[in-house]
Amino acid sequence: MKCTLISISLLLLSCNQNNSSNNHNNNKNCNIEAAKQSVLNLKEVQQKEKQISTLIGKDRVTYHTDSVLIKEKSFYEIQMRCNFPYKSQNIITFLVEKNHCENIFLERVDTLLPYSIYQKEQEANKPNKAHFANFFQQFKDDKLFQLQHSDSSVMLFSKEKDNTLIATEHPDFERYIKPLGAYSFIYYEDCVLCKEKNTNTILVFDRVKNNWSLNSIWQK
Repeated sequence: MKCTLISISLLLLSCNQNNSSNNHNNNKNCNIEAAKQSVLNLKEVQQKEKQISTLIGKDRVTYHTDSVLIKEKSFYEIQMRCNFPYKSQNIITFLVEKNHCENIFLERVDTLLPYSIYQKEQEANKPNKAHFANFFQQFKDDKLFQLQHSDSSVMLFSKEKDNTLIATEHPDFERYIKPLGAYSFIYYEDCVLCKEKNTNTILVFDRVKNNWSLNSIWQK
């Protein structure tokens, strides 16, 4: 019996040493490229790339990397940027703890929000897809509801034949709102794309807690 216990103890010790060694190696390999890859593996990032590709085409997303020091702690900064024809715009910034690529954060006012907590918050406030059809119908029929659920600066983006993107602020967006059956809907974590079936018009509704708000209109 003693021999058996000793053997098990040695086996557990060996496993712990191996795990410790593996963790050490993983941390040692957490360079800026590994940190970037940990961000690229996030579901939200992959969905955002698909959104941008749907709206303005492929190869529009770039990632800017840097090293930063926050509250005496070192991080890799990974910026996800969208290259519009007229400007480059930051979409979201991630902070990855150096030597710990699994520790990903979002920067908030005076604090760092762990990405795992952010995911839980998003999931807790996730709207019901079935609710969007009712929301859209009311959005179409109720002018006051439209104003309450539209961004203060709704933009219309029109893509010309030479791929020039023309931006119009505060368009008369009511004429772009068609009956519910005219659209197919693509649901993402942070928005819904409403693609008009007979044209290349796409309405983008951003998620706002457990509801939505019209953000922009895209024409190709």
